[in-house]
Amino acid sequence: MTPDLTETVDLSTWRGDPNDTTARELLSAISRLSRKPRKGPEPQHPIRIYVSYRRSDSGEITDRIHDRLSQHFGHNAVHMDLLSLQSGQDWSTAIEQQIRSSDVMLAVIGPHWLTETDTEGRRRLDDPGAFVRRELSVALRSQVRVVPVLIGETPPPRPEVLPEDLQQLAYRQAVGIRSDTFDQAMDRLTAFLDQLSPAQAPPPESAAHVGSAADAEIERLLEEIKSPETPPERRVEIGDRLAELGDPRPGIGLTPDGLPDIDWVDVPAGEFLSGEEGKQEHVDAFRIARYPVTNAQYQAFIDAGGYKEDRWWAGLAERVKEPHKPNWPHPNRPRTDVTWYEAVAFCRWLSSRMDLETRLPTDIEWERSARGTDGREHPWGNGYRAGFANVDETVSKAGPSNLTQTTAAGLYPHAASPFGVLDLAGNVLEWCLNNEEEQKQKDSTARRANRCTADPGSATTASRVPLSAIITTRTSGASTSAFGCCVHCVKSSDLSSTGTCSALSNELPECDLHRRRHRRSGPRGCQP
Repeated sequence: MTPDLTETVDLSTWRGDPNDTTARELLSAISRLSRKPRKGPEPQHPIRIYVSYRRSDSGEITDRIHDRLSQHFGHNAVHMDLLSLQSGQDWSTAIEQQIRSSDVMLAVIGPHWLTETDTEGRRRLDDPGAFVRRELSVALRSQVRVVPVLIGETPPPRPEVLPEDLQQLAYRQAVGIRSDTFDQAMDRLTAFLDQLSPAQAPPPESAAHVGSAADAEIERLLEEIKSPETPPERRVEIGDRLAELGDPRPGIGLTPDGLPDIDWVDVPAGEFLSGEEGKQEHVDAFRIARYPVTNAQYQAFIDAGGYKEDRWWAGLAERVKEPHKPNWPHPNRPRTDVTWYEAVAFCRWLSSRMDLETRLPTDIEWERSARGTDGREHPWGNGYRAGFANVDETVSKAGPSNLTQTTAAGLYPHAASPFGVLDLAGNVLEWCLNNEEEQKQKDSTARRANRCTADPGSATTASRVPLSAIITTRTSGASTSAFGCCVHCVKSSDLSSTGTCSALSNELPECDLHRRRHRRSGPRGCQP
């Protein structure tokens, strides 16, 4: 005999408050229903889907979407705010955990999703505490695949009308669902989600064992960037597509607990040829991040209240009140437009969260990372090679490329340094930790990008982080200055750490590594 699967809760007076009596009654009813046995086996699909929506904007059709997905994938595979919670669970914490553990988020966007306002006339999407914004922000930071679902004639949102932390939503491939073609649209959507389900993957011995269409595409793209013959223009496309798919490379995004995922590279102690004169220098062992800090990683600092907490800014000569918006906000591109002070604050926060002291690298440490032991001019060797860095090659006729923008971090693996560190030439500039006299001659308020060093043993260097900057890019034939922030992190078994300043994006053919040592900007006005 089939049990009664009906519960009645009066929602006529409920205004969405998760803490009032009606919400608790609803949760209790859902909990009771979930414990009742259902007729027939539940479909077994390992895929986990989270549905983000605003009830006042698209509640009715979202309910239909939820029911159709639950029918196909099983009720345990589809999560949607209240319907997914158990009695007594903390509202925001439980939802965030569900999002981070999901494979896909469907962002349902109706006609008023972008413009809906609260009782005071403020756009809901501009409120960092609004649930829809928080849901999407968590998903994008966590590199959960986000699929915009456009209802009716709703157009996809443009990046300039979205909050900074949601702008990547504009670059995600959307699907459309209309009431008059609902069944056909849902058939296409479930077929797409089936491709992402591990249960649908072919057996390991199959030639197509990559598991899903997206995984197969990612694998092809990562293979393509390994070839030195892949032109810089194509590398931009590959990087942006990886961002859409959820760039899986270690060191690019976040860890499961939402912290920057740093891919450390060991640089051994030893002598190397430094500077234009080839002077022998000794550097202790340290570790450096393989890539600059990305937008996704720096955003974790912003979202954690990094600009509001006094302790990250204590003792600095300048307190930056709010982050500067980067020109290229793709999650896997280096973070641009931060000052040295912001880099210091970021590193202090990172040190606290990772239980690992980080600091700016000295320029000699950075040079060691880039040049190895033989005093080479560029990370890959002597002599500039066309297509080995994101620079304006046309300035000195070294090649045909001039991208006028950053690219995703690590898209030139064939140009890695002898230790395997990437982006030490081109793309962005980085701050270093220079000596006191050099610091006085530099402007630490300039906006650059960074690479940070980490030191598990020295408290005196815990707050020093490197920043690198994009500068003198070309737009419509005009030269502009766009200083940015990109972080490379380093940790050491001793006191050393590394990261620093990569070349001007349009001057690399004329700017080798030993000359770049004299371009570095060190910290000024800071007593860490």
